[in-house]
This record gives sequence, structure tokens and C-alpha cells, in this order.
Amino acid sequence: MRGARQKTWSAGRPNGFGRRTSRYSPIRSAAEARTRHYPRQHPSRKTPMPLVRSLPCLVVALALLFPVAASAETARLGDADRAAIEEIVRDYIRDNPEIVLEALHTLEERHQAEAQAEQRAAIEARRAAIYDDPDDYTYGNPKGDVTIVEFFDYTCGHCRNSFQPLMDFVDADGNIRLILKEFPILGPRALDAAKAALAARKQGRYLEMHRAIFEHQGQLTEKALMEIAAKAGLNGPKLKKDMDDPKLMEVFSRHYALADALGIEGTPAFIIGGELLPGAVDKDRLTRVVAEARAAR
Repeated sequence: MRGARQKTWSAGRPNGFGRRTSRYSPIRSAAEARTRHYPRQHPSRKTPMPLVRSLPCLVVALALLFPVAASAETARLGDADRAAIEEIVRDYIRDNPEIVLEALHTLEERHQAEAQAEQRAAIEARRAAIYDDPDDYTYGNPKGDVTIVEFFDYTCGHCRNSFQPLMDFVDADGNIRLILKEFPILGPRALDAAKAALAARKQGRYLEMHRAIFEHQGQLTEKALMEIAAKAGLNGPKLKKDMDDPKLMEVFSRHYALADALGIEGTPAFIIGGELLPGAVDKDRLTRVVAEARAAR
């Protein structure tokens, strides 16, 4: 899947996507989580189209547009024949330079199709981990005809921007199941916020804490999290104690491993209708993607 991931993302990172720059192996302890390097979030950026710098690359690209069946005669071409063919190709490219971009576009489309097929297969192979983890909070209609799964980080600005449009869309639709997977990848404060949200489930107030964290203006320091918890109606001392439960790290470790297997490299990332959808969402994007998922059923 690693090669497929590179193909999928190389076409241009979507807008509204906070990317991690190093891969995470499963975290097994709070100490490890706090000492591990966390990348800074950075804006999405387009990756320029690769430049073709040699005749062999051009020949490979052009072969996509002009497939020729291999034969024993072709394999036995001498140096003189090969040189003549290369000269023909060179002249053709010189007279029709746009063919290079067309060939590269065709190659990129094939890579994208291959990567998407591999990604769909990876999602299908991990259905239980994606859709049936009892430690994930489920919102909306538990029997909805479409399921949205979100991987998010509380310190990710794009996740914050997606929060209210996503909740409003699920509420208005009435037939969507939303599964929330904490994916704290942007720093120790992100990890603490995720622990606070999961710990709030023991007091039956996960959703209140989830909402309050995203609505908070400012840094998510330990003091801020306790103030947020109080506003969300939580018992602060109990929450702080529950945040030290080792089981929380096990949940995050599963989420890291799952994201790695699916090729998720940043936040937010959504799975809708069995398709991976990276980047921030708004009402229009959700409407389109959910409609496509329903049409494909």
C-alpha cells in the first residue's frame, strides 16, 4: 500500500488538509506519546507534475498512447534500428510537444485508478476495525443508510472548520451514522485533548466535551481542558483521573495502525461509502459525496 499511497496523494494534496510528515507506529504508553516527535501542521500544497528529462522516459510515456505488441522481431532490433526509431520519436516529440503532457496525464490517471482500487480493497478488508470498534463514539442514526467515519485531531484547524458543517449535515439528513475516531497526530496537546474527550465517556458526556473542545478559542493546555470540562458539565478531578487510563492509549494505537494501513496521512480524513475522502468538508461537498454513496448502493 505504500506505493499506492504515494500515487494517490502525489496528484495534489486537497485543500483543508493538515498533513503529518512522519509515519507513526502504534503508541503503547503516555511516556512514549509525549516524547515522540510530532510534525507541525502545514497548508496543503500542490505537487508539480514530474518533468521528463530523458528520451527513455519519453518513450515509456508515449508507449502509453501508442501501444505496440511485443514480438521476437522487435526484441532482436539492432543498434542501428534502435537509433533510427529513437530519431523518429525525437522528431515526433519535437513537432508535437503536447503529446508528452498527454502521455503523462494518462500515466497519472492509471496510477490514480490503481491506488484507489487498492485503497478500496484495504477499507473492505478492515471493515470491523473501521465500523465496529466499540470504543468509537457514534452519532446520528445508528441504522443510517450511509456511514461517515472521521479521523480527526482537536488541534487541527481544518478539523475545527469541518466540525459544525458536519454535525449540521448529519442532523439535517437524519439517515447518517457518524463514527468519530480520535487521531491525535499534531502534538502532545492534541493527545491530551483526545484523552479528555474519550475519558468524558465515563461520565456520559463525550459529545458535550467533543463539541466544547472544538468550540474553544485558544490553546488546549491542561488548564484550558479542565475549564472546558467544567463548562461541559464534567467532574474535573474524575476526568483527570480517567485520562490516565492505559486503555485510552490502546485506542489511539489502534487508530494509528488503522490509519497507516489505509494510507491516511493527515487530518481530517473521512471514509464515506467505502471511499477515502481527505480534507475539510462543507455542506456542498458532503451533499455530493453522500449522494454518490447512496446512488452506488
